[in-house]
Formats: sequence, structure tokens, C-alpha cells
Amino acid sequence: MSLESLGVFGDSFNVLTSLFTGLAFAGVIISVILQTQELKEARAEFKGQKEALQNQEFDNKFFQMLNLLNNITENFVIESDEETYQGKETFKFLKNKFQEYIQNENYQSQNKDKFLDFQSAFDDFNNSYDTTFKYYFINLYQILKYINVYIKDEEEAKEYTNMLRAQLTKNQLVLLAYNAIGVQNFTTNDYQQLVEKYSFFEHLRYDDFCENANITQTVNRVLVKYVDKAFDKNQDLIDEIAKHR
Repeated sequence: MSLESLGVFGDSFNVLTSLFTGLAFAGVIISVILQTQELKEARAEFKGQKEALQNQEFDNKFFQMLNLLNNITENFVIESDEETYQGKETFKFLKNKFQEYIQNENYQSQNKDKFLDFQSAFDDFNNSYDTTFKYYFINLYQILKYINVYIKDEEEAKEYTNMLRAQLTKNQLVLLAYNAIGVQNFTTNDYQQLVEKYSFFEHLRYDDFCENANITQTVNRVLVKYVDKAFDKNQDLIDEIAKHR
């Protein structure tokens, strides 16, 4: 074999060497791609586990807060001259008592804005029953606020607020409507915005608020403060309130 032939033969190995080098490089690239994909999948799995853990933590705290609210309610006791009210029945007493405050001549004003009458009555009533009325609605607000802050999906948040609302009687909802407006005299309108956002009064009727004809004018002044979203698809109630806007 001549030297020239040996050179050609040697060059053929260089070609094979280049081929194997190229294949090796391609293998490195494929390995990097596969490792990147595995890392993405691992991150996605970790994120899913983290979200599941956060949801579990939220559920645990939410139901703890809900149980606390129910326990607080069950321990309420109010003794009147006629009978003793306990648990959720105390809100029947509180609603009737607040209506008495609204009608009391001490809160009547010559001012055309009858809403001032409501505010004076509410402030005194709120302070008089701070261990029941005020305490209860402070705790209820904290649950609503907790849901609103931590649940970003509005439909999911609505499911939780529906569970919360399902715990409330008609009397509690009516008092909530008064409270969310009345507390704005010494705080923000955050409470009102939350009950509006989650349509807390969608299942109430106008008569639930105005059982007593003597308080109709004052109640109307309260209800018109709410946007229609608070009553959701309850068109009968929305139409009735619209008459007084």
C-alpha cells in the first residue's frame, strides 16, 4: 500500500471521528432537552403539590373560623322581660329591638335626610349590644375578608361565601344589611362591598326588611345604598328598591 493510499485510508477515520463527535454532541443536546423537560414536569408537580397544600390549609382555617362563628352564636343568651332568647333566636330579638330604636322618638329628626335617624339609632344600638350584635358581625366580616383575600377565582370564592351565607337565618341577613351600612360611620365601606360582591341578599324579599310599616322609610334609605349586585337576580327586590332611589 502506497503512502498516498494510507493517507486516504487515514482520512476516512477522520470522517468517522467527526461523525461520532457530531452524534455525541447531538446526544448531549437531547440529554439537555430531556433534563429540561423533566425539570419543568418536576416544577409543575411541585407547584401542584404546593397549591393543594395551600388549598388544604385554607379549607382547614375556613372551617375552623366557621365553627367558631357557629359556637359564638350558640352561646348567645339574651333575657328580656317576656322570654329568654338563645342561639340564633337572639337575632330575632335583636332585629325587633333595632326596629324599636328606629321608631324611638329620641332618634327622630326634623332633618329631611331620614338616614341620619338610622345612623343615630344604629350607633347606640351597636354599642348597647356590643357583646352579641357587634361581636358577631365583626367575626362574620373576618371570614368574608379571609375568603376574598385568599381565593382569587371569583366563582370558587362565591362557593365558599355561599356556604357561609347558608349558615345565616333571615334575621341575621337583615341585620347584616343594616350593619354593613351602619358601621361606615366609624370605619370603611369594605363590609358593604363584600356583601355586594357575593350577593348576600339575593334570597331575601322586600317584606323581610319592612315587616313594620313604621320603619319603611328608614329601611328604604338603607337599601338604596346597595348596588343591584347585592341582590343578584332577585329582580322583584331590585325593582322595589329602585322605586325609592
